[in-house]
Amino acid sequence: KFQKNPDPLPQTYEAPIPKKSVYDRNKKQRMMQKYNQSDKIMEKSEYKADDVFNDKLDELLKGVKQIGQMTEATVQELEEQNELIDNIGDKMPVLDVEMKRQRDVMRRIT
Repeated sequence: KFQKNPDPLPQTYEAPIPKKSVYDRNKKQRMMQKYNQSDKIMEKSEYKADDVFNDKLDELLKGVKQIGQMTEATVQELEEQNELIDNIGDKMPVLDVEMKRQRDVMRRIT
């Protein structure tokens, strides 16, 4: 019987990159991190591009946390200044009466 030898080269093209996206490859890690809720550093991936991406995301997270802290400090400062302004506003009617009285005294003197 005659049998055809299998072709040593595959007829279909296979991409040199993995078929799964970065999102799919890291999905399990994200799920584990979500449920663990710990600040442990993620294990290094087998793909260097994923590691670089994760490092950049970590830097971005640090920056966002710093902005959040600065925002909280700004809000606190504004609330304190609002109280000071309210106190000044509460004292204005009393001071207005006093200034009016002193103005009248100055007019009598001159």
